[in-house]
Amino acid sequence: MHQAINIPKHLLERKLPHFPNNHLCVLGKKYGLKYFGEINHQVLKKCYFDDIILFMKVIHQLAFYGVILQGNLHKYSILQSEEDSFYLWKDLVEEQVFNPDLPSHILQKVKEFGILYEKDAIGLPLLSFVRIETDFAFEKVLAANGFVFIPYDQLVENLGKETQPIADMMTGEFVDDQLTIGAEDFIKRPPMPNRLKSIGYNAWSQVLDDLKELSRRLSGDGSERIDEFCRTLNLLKDQIESSGQTDKEAVDTYLKIQLGRTVLDIPPALKDKPLSSVDFPMCPQVPIKINLMGYTKWGELPYELNELLKNITGVGPKTIRKFITRVNELFEECRSLEAEDSGIKLSLGKLQISIPKDNINDALAEIMEGGLLTAPFVDSLYTRGFRSVSDLPRSLDKLATELTNFEVFQLFDSLCQVYSPDLAFNSRLQQIVFLVLGILRNDRVNKTSRAIVILEKKFSMISENRGHSLKDVSNALGITRERVRQIITRFWHKELQKQPNLMESVVDDINRLGGLVPNSALMPEFDALSQFEQFAVGEVFAIFDLLLTDKRGFLTSFTKREYENILKELEIDLRDAERVPMDLALVERIVQDFIVKQGLYPLCQASFLQIVLTDMLLPWQDGYILKKFPKSDKILCVLKEYTQGLAIHKDFDSFFERLNELFPGQFNKNDRYIYSAIASSSKAYLWGWGVYIHRDNTNVTKDDLEEVVAWISSQFQSGVEKLSVYAPYNEFRTIMIEKGIPNEHALYSCLRYFYSEEFSMPKSPYLYPSYVEGHLQNADVLEEYIRSAGKNVAFTELKDEFTNRRGWKEYTLNQAIALSSQTIRTARGEYGLLDWYPLATPENLEPLAQYLESLLSHDVQQINIRLIFIHKQVTCNQLRIGSDIALYSLMEHAFVDRFAFPQYPHVQVKSLDVSLETSNVKQLDDYMRKINNSIFRSELRKEFIEGRAWTDKAIENALRANPDIFILKRGAPTEYVHRDVIGWNKDKQSQLEEWVQTSLERFRNGPVSYGNVLRDLFKPQYFPQLEAGIPWTDDLLKELLKGCSFIEFIGTSKAIFVPVPNNCNIYDDKGFMEFILKNEFQGNANIFQFKERLAELSFSHNGEFPRSGKVDDQELPYLISANDIIINDSRREEVR
Repeated sequence: MHQAINIPKHLLERKLPHFPNNHLCVLGKKYGLKYFGEINHQVLKKCYFDDIILFMKVIHQLAFYGVILQGNLHKYSILQSEEDSFYLWKDLVEEQVFNPDLPSHILQKVKEFGILYEKDAIGLPLLSFVRIETDFAFEKVLAANGFVFIPYDQLVENLGKETQPIADMMTGEFVDDQLTIGAEDFIKRPPMPNRLKSIGYNAWSQVLDDLKELSRRLSGDGSERIDEFCRTLNLLKDQIESSGQTDKEAVDTYLKIQLGRTVLDIPPALKDKPLSSVDFPMCPQVPIKINLMGYTKWGELPYELNELLKNITGVGPKTIRKFITRVNELFEECRSLEAEDSGIKLSLGKLQISIPKDNINDALAEIMEGGLLTAPFVDSLYTRGFRSVSDLPRSLDKLATELTNFEVFQLFDSLCQVYSPDLAFNSRLQQIVFLVLGILRNDRVNKTSRAIVILEKKFSMISENRGHSLKDVSNALGITRERVRQIITRFWHKELQKQPNLMESVVDDINRLGGLVPNSALMPEFDALSQFEQFAVGEVFAIFDLLLTDKRGFLTSFTKREYENILKELEIDLRDAERVPMDLALVERIVQDFIVKQGLYPLCQASFLQIVLTDMLLPWQDGYILKKFPKSDKILCVLKEYTQGLAIHKDFDSFFERLNELFPGQFNKNDRYIYSAIASSSKAYLWGWGVYIHRDNTNVTKDDLEEVVAWISSQFQSGVEKLSVYAPYNEFRTIMIEKGIPNEHALYSCLRYFYSEEFSMPKSPYLYPSYVEGHLQNADVLEEYIRSAGKNVAFTELKDEFTNRRGWKEYTLNQAIALSSQTIRTARGEYGLLDWYPLATPENLEPLAQYLESLLSHDVQQINIRLIFIHKQVTCNQLRIGSDIALYSLMEHAFVDRFAFPQYPHVQVKSLDVSLETSNVKQLDDYMRKINNSIFRSELRKEFIEGRAWTDKAIENALRANPDIFILKRGAPTEYVHRDVIGWNKDKQSQLEEWVQTSLERFRNGPVSYGNVLRDLFKPQYFPQLEAGIPWTDDLLKELLKGCSFIEFIGTSKAIFVPVPNNCNIYDDKGFMEFILKNEFQGNANIFQFKERLAELSFSHNGEFPRSGKVDDQELPYLISANDIIINDSRREEVR
């Protein structure tokens, strides 16, 4: 594990978070840490081997706080330097909880990182928040919470600390034993230098060597601050020592110098030149003092220039820094001059290539002619001003702002293939493979190297399908897991370091190419290797955090899980293909688009395509489908065969048969998933009521809807906030049909697919403006419209606005009225708002409620609201209630918990029995059964009109609607009786019908098929007995038989009956009059004589014609003149 951390100075003395679930808190408790500054390389290394999960979580949390991660951990770092971000600052007056208006998941994550109070957020990089959610406006939200955003220098100034981070202070004042202690070293505590000098410390080296005694000797006030100061110096000393040891061990010191943590090569042009103060105008005293120490030439400088600078007296740290900066500038100038003399040296990462002087002007053209670069690419370089190699920056990494990583790599690698073939990427890859193969095929190494034995053991375990983890291998070899890892890692690091920068440059290039390079394109000889050799090469790459997937795949810097996620994302893109099955051209385009979207190396396309065709797709019909084809896509494939659309319910059986034929046994006919897969897919349009069609079977384009969309937008701009799709469809019906959109359902589907960003369309049939948050309820829209009108609105006006203009259905409007808590009915056909009756509060309506309670009782369970309105007219006027309808609505809103309001105008006793009927029919029925006798209409009027405020119409409707109430006697007044009162039941009805049918036989087949009810049919002695002392009447008889199919009663008084069927074909009034006219008057009669005969037969009062016989209709069997009635000509022949 190669990694380092750079803790900014402002975090050194910051305490770690202290609540239990925080990962830094867990780290601190586990390793005895209290401050950020106590976290170093050794602590992280130990955590890595003890608990890698905790290690990764700690790394992410450190990056969030602004710690700069280096080495293999650089990809987790949010900042590359302290100046990369602004920092949060706030002048805190009192401690407050950190609770800005952030999304819940972001706030939760920030709190998990230990940011509980506003003081915890001080000094956090703003970029850390942005990395969590790039599209969220953190600056606006945090600024609203009082935070400001300041650069790092200002943050350090506010905190009272130096700006230089701890990792950059190796050559600073704290490690120079000759640099004296001065007040400029203390920004926050100026008295400290005098105190240190007073007890005998004159140089920082003395302080560092005596830290244990320092706090005791600096006794007095402020002991806590002194302890913190000493602890900071101690941490600094530890990091300086560990860093210095690492650098000394790793660097070849010939013609090199070390400045800070940087090792510089002394340019050959400077080797024998004098070290002169003329070259250092900003710090001439430093080279002069170095000359006095015996170093007069650049080549004579010692490698440990840091140590040399420590011995210089009388020069401050800022002057030392100026000297170091100037040294770097001189070295860069020399390298440029060298390049101009012998050619140009171009570098990329750690690699450098030299372009000969003679080829500088023609190099780009040469590599283009060799086919290594395309003409368009070279032209793009020309347009950017790079017409020759001399125009390119010496470090091609600087081209990152002009070209993509791919293009930078392609340019450098093409130059390598021409001017330094050994540095070409594929050459370096082959070098690695050949180095590994050379070791594997060396018998001497194989017999002595434990690393090769470990590889062979692991390969045999894999071949035998046994567990082959590091632990399994270590158990098989009888050594520890860590020892196995060390042997493998150290062996291959040692062998590959014989070629400097070889593996590191390969890793850099792979990352530059997006993290993936194809095996087949860059290592064609790999397929010829044995299985063990392929395995061993893959293991070697794994040591350097590279994954060799397989012989058909890639060499990648991604982890195995990351690589698998890439393949999953590719499979998702294939699943979202615009048509299924996919032809080869579509598959290639999807793979190409995926590579561009992921930022991968273009040469990966062939390998990805091979993986897709081999592992992900299978041939189906004329193309390909996914092997892991989702059920929903299979359903849509079958839907596509229905080119005119599928009536999902009507044609489901045939649809399922086809589905089961193509995918046998995979679906259940009763599975609701089949319906939901079609209804929820964006590839299926709702094309009618219950009809769906595959999108590929339609020809509707986005342009076809432009006119409709413009009209919808104009409606929203005019103030309409909710629109039904019925409105635009009706407006453009002709155009829609011409475009192939058959109905409003199809229009809604097309709008949702093409214009989902312009409008909000949560559920058919409604559309909203895109700016509307949430979905307006119909009731809310209705209330807003009435409120904007400022007065009661007639239902006709509401209907015109909402059904005609906005496209609502009428039942939707009625439902909105019913569900609205503010909309009330104020008069017949008018609606208003509850707010318009400010005086009608529950307190002011309480007297009316008490009066209503006094009227309701166990016997009287329902009252008409009109009764309250009439009796309490004065109170209603005082409350500005102008109608009984408005009173009903207001009472219902105020007292719905005390009374039941089933329907205007009825108010009832509140009952727990939800099955209790509340209609007028029920009330009338209960009353007539309760009196247990017959009743006249006048008595009903007195009870219900005078007592319950009914109307005559309400009584009439209730009587007609109740089949259990019979007319006992017609006349003035009419008398009624209830079925239960006379004890009438099915058995008695059957007895009566049986007797009547027997009596009708003599009329059915006789010459005269009619009879008189009173004379021929009314025989009470043969009828079933009635209860309650109620006698039989002819009207009751006709009531009980009026629904029977075997008899008809005719005439205005229904006094004549005819059996059905009968020989005379008499079934109604016209038929009876025709029969009398034919048989008794031979088809022609004086109208007065004819009426006298009808009166004699009791057909009607005074022989008047019934209404059906007076109609001027060609279908009448007779004609009526002034004094005569004659049979129609068309029927005269029948008379003759």
